[in-house]
Amino acid sequence: MELDFQFFSRKGEVVEYQSRDATVLTAVDCESGYPLFLYIPRKVTDQYIVKSLTLFIQKLRHKVTVLKFQQENAMRVTCEKVQKELGHDKVQLRETPRYSHQSLGMGENAVAVCGKMVRTNLSALSKKYPNQTIDTTHQIFPWL
Repeated sequence: MELDFQFFSRKGEVVEYQSRDATVLTAVDCESGYPLFLYIPRKVTDQYIVKSLTLFIQKLRHKVTVLKFQQENAMRVTCEKVQKELGHDKVQLRETPRYSHQSLGMGENAVAVCGKMVRTNLSALSKKYPNQTIDTTHQIFPWL
């Protein structure tokens, strides 16, 4: 499984820097391609993220899950907590080289696909409800 953080500007564009408007944790199971797109308050480790990842891994029902992630503290701590929750025999951790997007190819692809889906849905909703301001700060965003 590959994991990465993704940030959206207010209008739904993917941005490279940490945005306060929308932070999303994207995880993709490399065997099935099944994605998890988790809207989170900010790039930190908290119980909501750990519990969501734990449930996602359990639903996949793999004997062993390898969590691949870039060398960043928030992701490392999150993955370590998931490993502690499920056990070292069920979850293995693998850090990829820093600033190397190629090392998380499937994860980066999931980030791109999910980002496009968010922008498409935001655009469609904005056209359907022109009198509403629908962006990443709207209450519907986590459901996209």
